[in-house]
Amino acid sequence: MDTEGKTLFALRGSAIQDKMKKVLIALLFMVATVAAAQTPYKRSGNGIEIDGEKLSEAQMQELLSDVNGTDIYGYWNKEASSRKLGTGLAIGGGVLTAAGLASALLGGVTSLLGAATGAVVGSVGGQEGASSGASQGAKAGKPFAVAGLVAAAAGLGTLTGGIVLISKSNKRLDGLVDLCNSASGGDIQVMVGPAPSGIGLCMNF
Repeated sequence: MDTEGKTLFALRGSAIQDKMKKVLIALLFMVATVAAAQTPYKRSGNGIEIDGEKLSEAQMQELLSDVNGTDIYGYWNKEASSRKLGTGLAIGGGVLTAAGLASALLGGVTSLLGAATGAVVGSVGGQEGASSGASQGAKAGKPFAVAGLVAAAAGLGTLTGGIVLISKSNKRLDGLVDLCNSASGGDIQVMVGPAPSGIGLCMNF
């Protein structure tokens, strides 16, 4: 191949590379534009938000009443109610646990003070009296301690049940939001083919 041929081949190769670079840049720009336009829905508590703004109840009903031809609004409300119930159980269980532990602690302190007081008062009657007084005094806080431990155990069980219910509901609600995003996202098709000026790029979404 002579020098002129090599130069022409190099020029053609450079032109092809330039066109491919332009196609790549155009493709990246189009993908970025589509991604920016398709802002996903996100769950916010028992609601849905987009771009940081929470949808109204009417907007949620409109969105969820037709997801790929299926009405999931009722299912959403069911899971949202379960989440509210779980939240209530968790809060109530936490409060009951704390109150039960406080009562048990109070009972323990009362028993210690009662035993000490009984021992002092009973010491008037000698060692046997002191022992008997301490024993009777220690019983003073027992009802509080037992009731507190029972309440704490019940509260802990309620708290655990509430947390489990919240976790399950959150996963199901997140799944419903994913369905909304899938339904609104659509399919993106990229086609490359010949054009009058070189290579053409078309994106359908």
